[in-house]
Amino acid sequence: DKVSVYRIYDGSSPREFPGADGPVRNSEGAQCPRCSVLEAMRRSINTVFYQMALDVGPDNVAALAHKMGVPAKRTDNQVPTLTEKDGSGTAAGIGLGQYEVRPLDQAAGFSVFANGGVQHPAHFVTRVLDSSGHVVWENGVKSSRALDPKVANDVTYAMKPIAAASEDPLADGRDSAAKTGTQQLNHSDVDNSDAWMVGFTPQVSTAVWVGAAGYEKIRNADDRPKE
Repeated sequence: DKVSVYRIYDGSSPREFPGADGPVRNSEGAQCPRCSVLEAMRRSINTVFYQMALDVGPDNVAALAHKMGVPAKRTDNQVPTLTEKDGSGTAAGIGLGQYEVRPLDQAAGFSVFANGGVQHPAHFVTRVLDSSGHVVWENGVKSSRALDPKVANDVTYAMKPIAAASEDPLADGRDSAAKTGTQQLNHSDVDNSDAWMVGFTPQVSTAVWVGAAGYEKIRNADDRPKE
């Protein structure tokens, strides 16, 4: 059942939203006034995903991200993640990458889609064997269901065209699903402060991030906005 991926949203730009501190714009001024989720995924239509976050509730988006493997607190200082520092909760900007997420956690989260909704905790070592092949240590990670299989499969279906649309398909027509993403710099429709490519095959989930330590524009070698 893929009815949800064909739902129509207003993807025009710019758009004003309740609680936003300024208009939300699509990258490079893209317009998609009657935009299906499939089209919004392929073209990264920011105003659609901001609206979607408002519709389902930003706190619910954060709760699901935690269920899919994003730590509830930062490992270095135990500060809560995916929420405002003033304790006011999660803003709808979570739909556009407003909050920091480690590439490791992005890759682990996307692996839930690849696994049909089952979450495997991220880890470096599964077990340690001695010279005779006996197990001397095992990490004991336990998997859990984070998403209904139909939901996971719908998301995967929506992300399958994206690598090819981004001119980065796998060789020999191999299956993959992916999502590009950017964080706008101060509501700019030109510059971004972060850029992502996260995707998976049935065997591997990978995340690539480009950004700076501070909140500043990222440009390529030709001084063009990084997308």
